[in-house]
Amino acid sequence: MKKLIDIIPQMKTGTGFFSSFNNPCWGDSFATPAQLDIFFAMTYGQKWSAPFCDWFIDNETGKIDNEDLATLANAVYQIRASEWSKLYAALMAEYNPVENTDVTETFTDQKTGSGTTGNTRTLNTQTANSGTGSVTSSGSGSGNTASNVFGFDSSTAVGDTTGSDSSSTQSTTSTTTSNTVNDTGTIGDSGTHSDTETITHNLRKHGNIGVMTAAQLVGGEIELWKWTFIITIMNDICDLIALDTY
Repeated sequence: MKKLIDIIPQMKTGTGFFSSFNNPCWGDSFATPAQLDIFFAMTYGQKWSAPFCDWFIDNETGKIDNEDLATLANAVYQIRASEWSKLYAALMAEYNPVENTDVTETFTDQKTGSGTTGNTRTLNTQTANSGTGSVTSSGSGSGNTASNVFGFDSSTAVGDTTGSDSSSTQSTTSTTTSNTVNDTGTIGDSGTHSDTETITHNLRKHGNIGVMTAAQLVGGEIELWKWTFIITIMNDICDLIALDTY
């Protein structure tokens, strides 16, 4: 018969079961694995090892090396994994200690509808347009005219440059335009529609339903926190790897 500290001496330096567990459910919620190993060695190291450990002890050294310890630790964890995960969930649960009921109800209402639509618009408008305008045109011209005259008792004509002519014209034309635009007729549109409305209700009921007083609920809370989760884990490990006697 050998004591746990004899076959797993490395746990007193921080390399034991807790360092060998692969991703335990409690994660980093407690002290470091090395610190837990040292505490385990001090608290349970003097217990006699159970036959379960004999399968992992090296015949030459009489000890369990780190590789075999990892295998042993994994076997222990798998045996207790379900219970430990539920205990940890209970440990981390958030609640009001003076309430003994907390229920949330969810229900959904759905409304649907459909119908037709139609609109008609009658056109009856009249627009009058009118306007006036004028056009003015003008022109002028001037010049000299020459004619032949005969002197007294002369048969030869002589040009006369003393005459002149001139002319000018100007005219204005006025115009008036008008028109009327009539819009008549009807414009219509029609169609159908459908709609769905979904409303989700969340109803929470919590408090004390009256079967226990607030003092009784607080007393239960105190008793709960006298329980130490990590000590329970260590006791469960010892149940598998150690005898009940020292």
